[in-house]
Amino acid sequence: MLEMVKGCYVPCADKLKEEYMIDKCYITANVNASKIEEIIQHFIIIQKELIFFILELPANAVAEEKIQTDKPVSLHRDVYYIDGLTNEQALILFMKYKELLINDGLCRFGFGVQDNSAEIMLNEYNIMTFWTNNMQKYSMFFDTHGIHITDNYISAWDTFSSDNPGQCKSVTVNDISVYDLPEKLKEYGMYFAETR
Repeated sequence: MLEMVKGCYVPCADKLKEEYMIDKCYITANVNASKIEEIIQHFIIIQKELIFFILELPANAVAEEKIQTDKPVSLHRDVYYIDGLTNEQALILFMKYKELLINDGLCRFGFGVQDNSAEIMLNEYNIMTFWTNNMQKYSMFFDTHGIHITDNYISAWDTFSSDNPGQCKSVTVNDISVYDLPEKLKEYGMYFAETR
């Protein structure tokens, strides 16, 4: 059974386990909540180039109304970045807000390499995605954390139905929510990039 983060609920979590699959330049993995911190730290530590931080938040209702069309589409996200971080700066930022970032069920966040060679993201329902243009270098990344490849990857999304939907919610840590982060992280150089 997959150990879920505080902001996500999966009714059939007993059908999920830590595992990953590789599809061309993407690795998609189910990760126990207790391992997310070490995996993000590992990614940051091994980089030799400058790093960026990415934060994706659900667009606010006013912005969503302006964007929506008559066609049913998924909800949009506001995307924020911090560029040019050293390993040390990225680790400091992550360690300061890790509990909030990891446990919030509505945000997506991650780190990438400025030279555009790799990026790791934590998405809803403990799903981590890892993009790289150097799969040979990173193909065993999750194995070092006891998470192994499978030919039959099952994500939380595969278990949902109208009778058993997943649920995501926002959390607060020390009275701070992820919606406070764009303002709080301006000191690190956070900027709004786009709504997508």
